[in-house]
This record gives sequence, structure tokens and C-alpha cells, in this order.
Amino acid sequence: MGGVVSGIFTATESAAFACIYAFIISVFVYRELKISQIPRLLKYFRRILCNLIGTWVENGEYPADMHLLEQIVKGICYNNANKYFAYN
Repeated sequence: MGGVVSGIFTATESAAFACIYAFIISVFVYRELKISQIPRLLKYFRRILCNLIGTWVENGEYPADMHLLEQIVKGICYNNANKYFAYN
């Protein structure tokens, strides 16, 4: 909150920092999230992100350009998974 009020970063950047901070605290301080659960967590996050983009397209908040949407979804899901898990 202080960074947003002082103009150091935007609300979006503040939210991203809060997510990273919560992740670090949950893994290393409270030990509620195990390292082995991270791939499943990322898979769930990718699903939520694709669902959010689909909702934006349905509401007209994002252009319904199928080629662009295909690139975005491939970047979020397939290419990301291929890079980290070496799927072929």
C-alpha cells in the first residue's frame, strides 16, 4: 500500500508483489505449500488465466482475434509447459 501511495509502483505491480510475497511466506515460513505442489499450482493458475481471457473476450473487453488468442493461449499453456517439463 505504501508503494502505491508514494508512487513507487502501480496497483497492478503491488498485487504482483503481494502474490510473490505470499508465495515465499507460504513455502518457506509457514511451510503450508510443498515444493512438489508447485507444478499443480501452476497448472491451476494457467487454467484460471485462460478462463479470465475467455471471459474478457465474451464481454467485449478484449478483441476476438482468433489468431492472437491462439498465440496467447499457446504461450500460457503449451509453450510454457513444454519449456519447463520438456513435452514433445
